[in-house]
Amino acid sequence: MQTLHGHSSTVWMAAFSPEGDMLATCSDDSDVIIWQCMPGPTPEWKKACTLTGQHTRTIYAVDWCEHGLATACGDDTVRVFNKRADGDPMHVGFDLEVTIPQAHTADVNCVKWSPDGELLASCSDDGVVKLWRFKSQ
Repeated sequence: MQTLHGHSSTVWMAAFSPEGDMLATCSDDSDVIIWQCMPGPTPEWKKACTLTGQHTRTIYAVDWCEHGLATACGDDTVRVFNKRADGDPMHVGFDLEVTIPQAHTADVNCVKWSPDGELLASCSDDGVVKLWRFKSQ
């Protein structure tokens, strides 16, 4: 068993990447932490990067697709981050690709990608589920 420390407040969700080698966690601290499994005789999870300064309130949910991840935030916004392909599998980075301000009229509580990564569903305290068509750059 391994315990991951990094957030300063309530952690709302943890989601594994499709490959299973990364884990994204989100929190009341308005950060997403990306953890990466370091191979070896005893695999160990290490903090790879922190997505900070992009969200202004609690991040309630994260979900992965093959090109990156999406976040659901208490500032009524949905954000999509692209994973950088810099050729070094030990160096992980993400760039903000899309921000959908006022995606809902209340806190966005959940996001979920379709299996093909072209639709993103978001749901909110406003009682609405929205489907967003998305094509990665």
